[in-house]
Amino acid sequence: MSMGKRFGNFQCERSREKFLNVAVVGLGSMGSEIAEPPLRCDFDASSFDVNKIRENEFIANERSTGYPIDMDFSFDVIVGVLNTPQTKMISFGDIGIGTRMRSKFFITACPLVFSGFTRLKSQNCFASKLHYLDGPISGAAEKAAEGRLSKMASESKVAFEAERPISDSMTEFVFQLGDLAVAGSAMKAVNQVLADARIVAVAEAITFATTQEICADKFYKVLSKCAEASWMLEYRSPQVVEGDFSSKSALNIWPKDLDIVLEIAGSSNFHCPMMATLKQFDAGVSMGLIGENDSAVVKVFANNSNPELPSRKKF
Repeated sequence: MSMGKRFGNFQCERSREKFLNVAVVGLGSMGSEIAEPPLRCDFDASSFDVNKIRENEFIANERSTGYPIDMDFSFDVIVGVLNTPQTKMISFGDIGIGTRMRSKFFITACPLVFSGFTRLKSQNCFASKLHYLDGPISGAAEKAAEGRLSKMASESKVAFEAERPISDSMTEFVFQLGDLAVAGSAMKAVNQVLADARIVAVAEAITFATTQEICADKFYKVLSKCAEASWMLEYRSPQVVEGDFSSKSALNIWPKDLDIVLEIAGSSNFHCPMMATLKQFDAGVSMGLIGENDSAVVKVFANNSNPELPSRKKF
């Protein structure tokens, strides 16, 4: 048995043996990358998306196999990379994977969702003798493809250990936050407070730099080596430098995440003053930047103060 490449915490063993059957549901910019490591690690990995064009393109690239929606679901783990309405539809709604899976299967939810929704889905799964793993992830699409995400998991110890091989193939760090659903979503909400603020702060600072005749390229080279350096600065700034706003982390996801953060905070009577003032992503949506990466929020600042976007030409 030859040893393959390490993905996340999991050393792939290239053999005919299949460790677990896993289906990744939701093949957007993140989901399509999340599906890569399990496939490379010889899991029996399948994929599904309600957007048949997207699903067919994914399958045509021989990155995974697809399965028809009326097929008997025989998977050990369903990884949902979906928003709240999509999760409802896929799990127990119109498509209803959850209603057709045999007992003791695991459904793990990757994105941030409302805490009340997490609690309800956990109850629905329990009633159907399924495990619901509250496991939001953090990291860019590039990290997902390399199995280097971070996972904030709350689930029973039995479910956690049974699902762990899949998590380890997808992640570099897995944090077990408790036995009950909601804790993972709560930690993801806290993460989004900092992530949202930092993306907006980088966009504001880089546009401010252009008003001082400092180009985006020089901004990045200097500040990435200063105390103000952060992962968001190092990941987003080069996109602005190159003028490449192709979607890897869609801008229009952030208004939704911000609403969820404020709802979760409100349920604990906590006011998030900084989050309540960050409306730049909403402005970006109004400007028609829906199909662009979240780093395109820099255009909001450029539109308000400087009609010329940050570029190499400014230095």
